[in-house]
Amino acid sequence: MIGFVLSGVFTLVIPFTTHLWVLMLTQAIAGFGRGFASPVLMSLSIKHMDNDKRATAMGFYQAIYGLGMFMGPLVMGAAGDGFSLKQGFIFVGILGCVTAVLSQWMLNRVQTGGTVTAASGKTM
Repeated sequence: MIGFVLSGVFTLVIPFTTHLWVLMLTQAIAGFGRGFASPVLMSLSIKHMDNDKRATAMGFYQAIYGLGMFMGPLVMGAAGDGFSLKQGFIFVGILGCVTAVLSQWMLNRVQTGGTVTAASGKTM
């Protein structure tokens, strides 16, 4: 959760920066947050998979990650044409913070005995 919060908050701050060093600092801290989140997401993507399917699950994770790396800037660039880049950064920052809240909610739900069902129908 800390990774999502760091990434979200410091992405939210980007459009309000006025100095290059502040921009570099926000990017460094946001990157630190992404560094926290990425290994957790990778491990969760294979956690409930059978041993013989983990490589396939990791390949699928990487394919979706690559698609996001391509589509994210494309969508935000198109949105930036209709809105402003400032609004785009604010949207992405808020999305990161919402992701932190949702991940904490899902974690609490699983730890208290609730179930979270994957798209495949498999209960986690």
